[in-house]
Amino acid sequence: MYRGVGEELLLTAVRHSYLIGFEGRVNLVACNEPKTISFYENRGFSIVGHEEELPQLELSPSAAIALLRRGGYDL
Repeated sequence: MYRGVGEELLLTAVRHSYLIGFEGRVNLVACNEPKTISFYENRGFSIVGHEEELPQLELSPSAAIALLRRGGYDL
């Protein structure tokens, strides 16, 4: 029923970042669950540190463009 909602929310954030001049770059702090971290890593995020023992992830501009294209956005 709700399959794909997380993907759509992420694509919306990345697209907004791209449109406002941040080149699609997104930083976030995720819960420390392997399934959650895997979700973001499979979409191009890298762990860049930890904040209060929670992983901090970042999506680079090149990974953002690849994710947007994979999501059907033509840049």
